[in-house]
Amino acid sequence: MQIWQHWMELGNQAYFADNWPEAQHCYQQAMQDVWPVWLESTLGAAAESGALQRLSDDELCLPSCCLVVAVRNLANSYRAAGQPGRSRALLKQTQHWFCCALQQPKLPAALYASLLKLQADLQEALLHCADRLVIQQDQTKTMLH
Repeated sequence: MQIWQHWMELGNQAYFADNWPEAQHCYQQAMQDVWPVWLESTLGAAAESGALQRLSDDELCLPSCCLVVAVRNLANSYRAAGQPGRSRALLKQTQHWFCCALQQPKLPAALYASLLKLQADLQEALLHCADRLVIQQDQTKTMLH
């Protein structure tokens, strides 16, 4: 997770400098780093993998949390760069991944609860994205009149 943290720090620096392309690149790299770990931890936990059974609840849930942080930051950078469609698509895709993960049998209770909470967080981000789109459309209509 050190590589993920490195990319997130670089992404945050770029984001706060309003360098949207660089922020997006860094957050995408962070997602690429955490994706295989998330996939393995989620599917492995559902398959009752021996190594994963020895992890604490926090260790088992960490990749899901890291993935959502990277996704939310990337979605925010898309929105800030005037790309709300990309932001919504990313949030929807990640929700789909979590929905699929939640359908895995034998998912440990702590991971299941974490995935539900994180999926709700993604839904809130998606609603916030939609609210901002409505406000932008209203402002555009007002400017046209």
